[in-house]
Amino acid sequence: MLLPSWLQFRLRFLYSPEQECASGRGKDNLLVSCSTNKDSRMSQTCRSEKDTVLKGPRSHRIYNMGPTNQKKEDFTEAQRFYSVLKRPSPGGSTAVHSYIENMSQREAIIQLHRAGKTNSEIIKLLKVAKSTVYHVVNRFKELGTSEDRRRSGRPRTARTKKVVNAVRERMRRNPKRSIRKLAKDMNVSNTSMRTIVRKDLRLSPYKMRKRQFLTPLQKQKRLERAQILLRELKTDTAAQEIIFSDEKLFTIEAQFNNQNDRVYAKSLADIKDSVRTVYRRQKPSSLMVWAAISKTWKSPLIFVEQGVKINSDRYINDILVPALEEMKKHFKDHPFTFQQDGAPSHTSRKTQDWCSRQFPRFWSKEMWPPSSPDLNPMDFCVWSLLEAKACSVAHSSVDALKQSLQREWVKIPQDKLRASVENFRERIERVIRVKGDYIEN
Repeated sequence: MLLPSWLQFRLRFLYSPEQECASGRGKDNLLVSCSTNKDSRMSQTCRSEKDTVLKGPRSHRIYNMGPTNQKKEDFTEAQRFYSVLKRPSPGGSTAVHSYIENMSQREAIIQLHRAGKTNSEIIKLLKVAKSTVYHVVNRFKELGTSEDRRRSGRPRTARTKKVVNAVRERMRRNPKRSIRKLAKDMNVSNTSMRTIVRKDLRLSPYKMRKRQFLTPLQKQKRLERAQILLRELKTDTAAQEIIFSDEKLFTIEAQFNNQNDRVYAKSLADIKDSVRTVYRRQKPSSLMVWAAISKTWKSPLIFVEQGVKINSDRYINDILVPALEEMKKHFKDHPFTFQQDGAPSHTSRKTQDWCSRQFPRFWSKEMWPPSSPDLNPMDFCVWSLLEAKACSVAHSSVDALKQSLQREWVKIPQDKLRASVENFRERIERVIRVKGDYIEN
């Protein structure tokens, strides 16, 4: 490795054993730095003042290395620092700086300053900001140490190192701790505890999440069937128009988002109780709804009354037969593929045989990945859109819920449905990339 010219020059005159003064040791044990004059002759400057740094041109800096133990240790550290810099290494410049990288930025600046480097040379060598180098060097000259200045005002009582370390250990053991409860246990204010967690420990809060449980066998099946579906999408023309179907249970109660839904007022007294409160019943009236969508079409909503059990016969006669009539009206002679999930009434032999005979193209139970609501646009997109609009307020009866669902279903633009269906292929590819594992955060 070729060292910079300024570094070769310094090393030659700081550590040359030939002459006492050229080696950096002059009268009164002074470390001497030398430079060439305009005539390219070597000129040496020696001073006898002690415990000072004599000011002059940057190429002539003299540091007192007097008899004290601390200054001897400083000089030894500077020698070790330079020996690492000039040591040949197969790693090139990266290996040269490995010693610097193992220490803090502040320590590296101070070591180079002790060894006689100018601020400009330190900036080039460490590639740090000019202001950083000047601040660190000035503080070291003023205090004689790399530590921070003693702060003014009342000393810390809550955010001490002991408390911060204790909080770090507690959060390591249980990252789901409440900041309010943690502050109470450690006899610290909520504000101080929040500052410790977010500023001192640099921790950020993240929401809990819900996921479909997947066993290793289910992940393997998801991967295998996703690969089959992807091949279908690439080769089968009928797969270009896919009809996704699903059921969902709605109740007459209002739905809201705990995190995002807020009521603004000057005080709690100004908010009506009926506005701020969402009431819950023990067994609210409910309604099962079936629907299907494609890029260019959406079915009418088909309702199943509360208490009615959906078996194969009811699924075929009450849902698939009227839905198939609507599909034929829209698609006519154009091919399409019908999809359904793995519910028991869907995967029965009777339902599978009926679908194979009636639909132009049908994905059987051996093709659709198990436990995969993250692949069905009805699950990951459409139902949430409908629920947010139709169930924002409580309904007085099931009939009122039906009317609200039908009204909002018609309002959902086809562009949103198209976008969710077109996202299907991307999700299939993501399942393959993660080997059948989860694809949603």
